[in-house]
Amino acid sequence: RVDDWGIDLMVSTTQKCLNAPQGLALVVASEKAWDKIENLRSAPRAMGLGIVAATEKSAAPVATRIAQPASPDQLDMTELHRILFEDHGIAISSLARIGTMGFMAEPGPVLRTMSALEHTLNTLGWDVEVGAGVTAAREVFERSEVLDGRAVGSQDVSP
Repeated sequence: RVDDWGIDLMVSTTQKCLNAPQGLALVVASEKAWDKIENLRSAPRAMGLGIVAATEKSAAPVATRIAQPASPDQLDMTELHRILFEDHGIAISSLARIGTMGFMAEPGPVLRTMSALEHTLNTLGWDVEVGAGVTAAREVFERSEVLDGRAVGSQDVSP
């Protein structure tokens, strides 16, 4: 019935009304939700950033962590944070998780963050194609119909 109600993701526990053991969960995801979940990794990868996971198959679908470069010489994270905040008004504690919860997972904040990250990485000497991360993220939103009813091209994502 969740499809009939237009619910994309539903999570519940069993102990409240089914009197089952604690610690069990019921999870239902629509096709639209699975498409978005499976494509969360595309924007960071489009910018040449990796994902923290032992294997691709074991990567957490909804809380995938963006990998910090292996060598501190590759990317000065302190400088990245400074530029993102001072030049773009975006404060992040790490490259851990972008756009995975609440209103911060909506298109506007995600696309603005990806755009700012592209420009900041270029400023720091990384060869990132400006627009690659934004395009990848926008495609995920379009496929999952998150932008349904909104003009995709009208969103201001400029840093």
